[in-house]
Amino acid sequence: MRNQETLDDDDAIRERLRRLVDERSQSDIARRTGAQVAAVNRYVHGARIPGGFLAAAVRGLGVNPSWLLMGEGSPYLADVPEQTAALGENMLELVEAMSAVSRMLLGSLTGKHHLKVLRELNEALHAHERLREQINTQTRPVFQRILGDLEVALNKLDLERADDLRKAVDQLSRLCDDEPLTHAYLRLCAFHEFQLKRSEHFLKAQRKVFLRSLPDAELFDETACDEARRMVVALVQMSRIPEAMRIIRAVRALAGRRGREWQAWARLENTHAILLGETGKLYRAIEMIQRTMPRLAGHYRTV
Repeated sequence: MRNQETLDDDDAIRERLRRLVDERSQSDIARRTGAQVAAVNRYVHGARIPGGFLAAAVRGLGVNPSWLLMGEGSPYLADVPEQTAALGENMLELVEAMSAVSRMLLGSLTGKHHLKVLRELNEALHAHERLREQINTQTRPVFQRILGDLEVALNKLDLERADDLRKAVDQLSRLCDDEPLTHAYLRLCAFHEFQLKRSEHFLKAQRKVFLRSLPDAELFDETACDEARRMVVALVQMSRIPEAMRIIRAVRALAGRRGREWQAWARLENTHAILLGETGKLYRAIEMIQRTMPRLAGHYRTV
């Protein structure tokens, strides 16, 4: 009996592997799991599937291990769980309710402005605000989680998954009125466009991030300095070197003496040095690199 159950489990896992092959391809699965294409072909056609391959499928393909082994849940970890789906239905109801309130607002505004209409309008405004806050409460955790998933996908250069997640966050960004999350969303959108090498879109997105990064209490800060540097990178991608140099000069002036202590300043100076080198000003470039390199870490030390 135990042997029969084992055989049934093996066949079920194999069937789910066939489904993955149908959705992708044997070569794609082999590439993402580190297996040979011939090995994947053998597993699909009856060879014993080793546990190491199943673990690699979970890591490389984002497959839900519960689904792969037991057939439970959604095929992919990125799939929307049932709880999130239910949350989406609740959000849809809230949006529909808000639309109804908006229509009532417009209807009140077109009527005669007597006391009754003004009272109804005031009540409708309060209802509108309550509904909007409910939408924020519902969407905020989902928006935050999917933004985290998108950042992980982008850091792994998994552009296929990033494309799917981007569609989800684009929709959620229209519903969630949360400034820190909106800033994170715009920053990840710019990063996504950078990885896709869509320079025009990258520059447009990065400009939005930069404008939102400007501080309220002071003229300029380290975050704004870093976002301005990314605008320079976008312009360099488009071979708009003179504009990039003008932004660098403006940022240096805005940062002032205090800005020279920032890590973002060192990164800006490193980018500036690279541009100086590319425009033939080698001695200035070398001097600047020697000055800033000790303050840089990670991939910023690569020139």
